[in-house]
Amino acid sequence: MLLLEPAITVADMILALEEEEIKELSALFDPCGNLIDGEKIQFAIDRATDDINGYFVTSGNCGKALIKLQSRNMTIQIARWLLDTVKARPHVVEDKNQAYERLKEYNVWDDERNCPLTSDQLEEILGEPLVAVDNNFRFGSSPRRWTEKSFRDYKKRLFDRRSASTTRRRGLEQHWSDDLPLE
Repeated sequence: MLLLEPAITVADMILALEEEEIKELSALFDPCGNLIDGEKIQFAIDRATDDINGYFVTSGNCGKALIKLQSRNMTIQIARWLLDTVKARPHVVEDKNQAYERLKEYNVWDDERNCPLTSDQLEEILGEPLVAVDNNFRFGSSPRRWTEKSFRDYKKRLFDRRSASTTRRRGLEQHWSDDLPLE
């Protein structure tokens, strides 16, 4: 699951905010109008969903689960603010600010806190198996952590003195690979 589907529809928005407020928000130029502009409301819902998806994509597994669980409320709060072009109601702006604060908090949840959810719970919330990264897939992510000393020894095993240059011998130095039996 890379992106969230829109969490609400125009009908859900009407139920959440009452019909009178939706009429006002969809036709601010005519506050006495009786029609709801469904396209304008759907566009605000899509914009709010896009904002939420921006945070969802960059979150860890626990943050994604928290964003998905709160997506309905946050979509309503952000879409309501987007529809309110006058911005004269402070409670609408406050709701929007709280939604973005929660998005920012959930976005870094895995980095700053331990996830209290098990992998089965995360799989149930997100609806798909969790992503597992193969240790051999990325450079430097093997379970064997290289230290400078172990890497130096590894390079010596690859190129010992006998195979690197036989014309330039350096006296009678004993190299640790000289004791290895030849197979």
